[in-house]
Amino acid sequence: MPKAYKQRKREPYSYESMQNAVSSVMKGTYSIRKAAEMFNVNKSTLHDTIKKKYKNPGQPGRKTAIPPEVEHKIANALKEASKQGMGISRRQLLRRVGSLCKKMKIEVDQFKQQTPGKDWFVGFMKRHPTLSIRKPEKLATTRARMTNPAIVSKYFDDLGQILKNLGLLSKPACIWNCDETGKSFEHTPVKVIAEKGSKAVVGRTSSCRTNITLMACVNAAGGKMSPLFIVKGKTSRSLHGFNTLAAPQGTRWHYQANGWMNDDIGEKWFEDVFLMECGKERPQLLILDGHSSHESLSIIELAIQNDIHILSLPPHTTHALQPLDRCVFGPLNSAYNNECSNFLNQNPLNNINKWSFPGILAVAWETAVSKTNIQAGFQSCGIFPFNPSAVAPELLKPSIPSNKPKPLLSSADEISATTTLSEHSEVSSGPPLVSGPSVSSSSGPVSFTIVSSGVGSSLLPTVTPSTRQDLSINEAPEINESQDTISLVTPVDNMTTPPLADDPEMLLALINDGNIEVFTPDEEGTVEIHQSGIWDSAISDIFLPLQSVEPNKPADTKPRSKSSSHRLLTSEEILLEKQMMWQKKENHDIYFIVDDEYFILNKAPLQE
Repeated sequence: MPKAYKQRKREPYSYESMQNAVSSVMKGTYSIRKAAEMFNVNKSTLHDTIKKKYKNPGQPGRKTAIPPEVEHKIANALKEASKQGMGISRRQLLRRVGSLCKKMKIEVDQFKQQTPGKDWFVGFMKRHPTLSIRKPEKLATTRARMTNPAIVSKYFDDLGQILKNLGLLSKPACIWNCDETGKSFEHTPVKVIAEKGSKAVVGRTSSCRTNITLMACVNAAGGKMSPLFIVKGKTSRSLHGFNTLAAPQGTRWHYQANGWMNDDIGEKWFEDVFLMECGKERPQLLILDGHSSHESLSIIELAIQNDIHILSLPPHTTHALQPLDRCVFGPLNSAYNNECSNFLNQNPLNNINKWSFPGILAVAWETAVSKTNIQAGFQSCGIFPFNPSAVAPELLKPSIPSNKPKPLLSSADEISATTTLSEHSEVSSGPPLVSGPSVSSSSGPVSFTIVSSGVGSSLLPTVTPSTRQDLSINEAPEINESQDTISLVTPVDNMTTPPLADDPEMLLALINDGNIEVFTPDEEGTVEIHQSGIWDSAISDIFLPLQSVEPNKPADTKPRSKSSSHRLLTSEEILLEKQMMWQKKENHDIYFIVDDEYFILNKAPLQE
């Protein structure tokens, strides 16, 4: 448990209020006492600020162990890591903050073994109320990698062209989406009201875990086709016991050994359900995932004959690009769980089985598969109205860690220099300095190793302190008090030590070119940070996920499989490919269609 600190009661005030009070006193508008009353700030703090006892007055209370600006960068890195699907837990945060302090040579007396504890974490979360502990949803690595801007952009380019060529940009009733989902007799109990602090809150479920596959098909106008239920079984006897009359109107029933969709069932559904209920208007577009049962040769041939165009989504992207997954199946699961809980609570003897399942699902079907949810699904996926930017950027960010980084510059393109500063060094002509967060510095003698990267490199100049006898901090060159200062920082741990360069002229040239910076501590021995990019680099290395591909690894020039992207299954190329695959499997003659004419290819050795 964190320590319960008893805080003195103080009137809260903001940083802006203190700055306004200081400004009014400096301009002579108010006295210190009057300004404290007008802006509701502490009079003593205002007095000390004007007397420059505090350079950067902030919130009341003692200073944080880590500078506020650095904490803010850490908070932003935590948010970005969570968006990329690589979120950081509380324990990982404490360990990585300790690593950051060691890397940047920050000694914090409050940290035990240079690692923050629970007290610091509680304070950190209070200082950053936009952060909270969240339980992430599951996302497969393949989905995170495939849902990237390049694949999604190419998909929308082709989808827009298809809709334009077919004249369906203003015909939502002709744009369809189909997919399967599973429903188990054992549902997930809904949340209930119970005594606060109860250790065991239970909810009744069915003792049977039978799974039923549900095939749904909807269009962009909000219409829906009759569902298809697939039960587990090898004969029609597996359908016995189901109350088929209680199922949604027009429901088709079928059986399969595992209760899954296969090629035969997919062909029967397309012929008996889709073609019968899609309407007479042509052409029409059917968007679906790349499951093998959706790409059989019979379905493609039937679609071509009936002027139905089938577009297969890019693999592992249905959670972002498929309307049913986005806005229909989620509400359907919730409605099914609610209805199951209601049914079991009506009578202790009630149970979810073959007889009761169709009626329960029928209620959930009518509730969730509504016109509003269906239209919202097509709109959120950018299909209708057509909008390539409809997919939220947050859905694409998990692909960032798997993106290939740009190749690094060679070592010949980098400029590195190490020098020892003395009180006789001519560094007064250095560039102007900018203020930043403060870092405590030891008062003993130190020397400085300055590493500067060349033009175009992502690395920024860094300054490393090391104990030496030829210079102390107090002997640093004098700089105008109006100029602020930068801090002592360390390079990345795996960087090699640059060669020595003790030539003063070389050092002066580096300073004048802006490749290195000059700093000086204040009277209290505190050093201000100037190069925030150095902190950004260190925080990114520790808190943000690394890219999975090695920087120096050559680009993959191997052609990718066509099935790794979206495909128009009714195109001539895909049709011929499917026919050749079927001919290989069945050893039959094949035919293909060009300009509505059938061409038969007799049996002959196929050329690979």
